[in-house]
Amino acid sequence: MRRIASFAVRIRALSLLLPLLAVPAGLGAQGDPAPAPEVEELPTAPAPLAVTTEEGDPEEGAELAELRRLLAEAEAIFNSARQPDAAPLLTALVDRLAPGGPTAAATPSGEVLRRALLLRAETSFNLGEEAAARADLAALLAFDPGARLDAAAVSPKFFALLESLRAEMVGDLVLAVSPADATVTLGERVLEAWQGAAPVLAGRYQVTVQRPGYRSLTTELVVPAADGVLLEADLERTSAVVRLTTRPGGVEVRVDGRAAGVTAEDAELLIDGLAVGSHEIELARAGYRTRRVQLEIDALADHELEPLELEPTRGTLTIRGVPAGATVRVAGEVRD
Repeated sequence: MRRIASFAVRIRALSLLLPLLAVPAGLGAQGDPAPAPEVEELPTAPAPLAVTTEEGDPEEGAELAELRRLLAEAEAIFNSARQPDAAPLLTALVDRLAPGGPTAAATPSGEVLRRALLLRAETSFNLGEEAAARADLAALLAFDPGARLDAAAVSPKFFALLESLRAEMVGDLVLAVSPADATVTLGERVLEAWQGAAPVLAGRYQVTVQRPGYRSLTTELVVPAADGVLLEADLERTSAVVRLTTRPGGVEVRVDGRAAGVTAEDAELLIDGLAVGSHEIELARAGYRTRRVQLEIDALADHELEPLELEPTRGTLTIRGVPAGATVRVAGEVRD
């Protein structure tokens, strides 16, 4: 068992858990001190593929629709007597997606890439091109270590091929993190509020566990293939956290004279680093009266404030020389 007491983190290989449960901690089967488990560093795993994102841009939405259309066309050919003819379309999809920026496998374009790689691998396998099939399945696991096949939907040999690659490439990181909504960063992968097993590529990782209001922890671990590692982390509370919203949004927030951010419409602004005691929150936005709120923090915990409203400023506008019968509008409203 590897212990890193200074970080309040415990890392254990899952294959060692049952023996540890059966024998008192620190003792072997005959009462002798148990040797610390050694975990060998594994060869570097293939670099994950990348795909483009499709959030918020109408042109990218059209691009996603086109990708789905091409995938449907390729899949229709794959399920026909002309299955080998699907390979060029599938290759075009993979090549089109691979050069983009990194994205999560769960995104819509990630689903397209996953399916294209799987269909191309199965096409190659059915043609007797096992090396090409292995390469695509390895790329699939590099992109999405949790990818699995329905054993009833594919041939037993093709299913076994993916499972054999999984045993070579993938392990499990099992998280037991407190607080439960902490964010775990594993290399470039972010696991938000994750508890339990996360399939990851085998290899050595730098892991960071963090949450506002707590001291962040960083350590290194090795995830072995066909096995797993249990990461237990208990974060230390260091400050209070305040979540607030304003009406309207776009309000500059200062706490005890220091800038804390700008609020957004219908979204909370999170402020951490607050000690127990009195704090002054100042809210300012052009066209509104600056508001100051006294806040009493009685415990290092999360605090959510009721929406804070700002009052519009009003002034007097004098207009001279207005012709008789003219209509005056201010901000769209008719004024006498």
